[in-house]
Amino acid sequence: ACSCASTTKDWRPCMGRGSSTWELAGGDDFAMIQCGQGVVAVDLHLRIPRSEPLARAHLAKAPPPLPGAGRGRPPGSVLVVELDSVSKAYSERHFPKTRALLSRL
Repeated sequence: ACSCASTTKDWRPCMGRGSSTWELAGGDDFAMIQCGQGVVAVDLHLRIPRSEPLARAHLAKAPPPLPGAGRGRPPGSVLVVELDSVSKAYSERHFPKTRALLSRL
């Protein structure tokens, strides 16, 4: 059994991973899903709006595409950040670049 929550909806039963009952809706900034009893892991899905200045800076630094790759299309605009649970103090000491990037988004 799974439970889901989002910005606009409180915890409720849902079908779990791969189900449309927990995906981000139009007004949602996040969605969370937890399956099983006593599970400490929770899937968290965030909506982070695209930052055009950051995207342009990334494209300016990106290496040229390989021949035939993408056939003239710009590179994807997906940023995947996987973070384990750590304290704020630990993250400030050990992840200054990651924190700086996330603060610019």
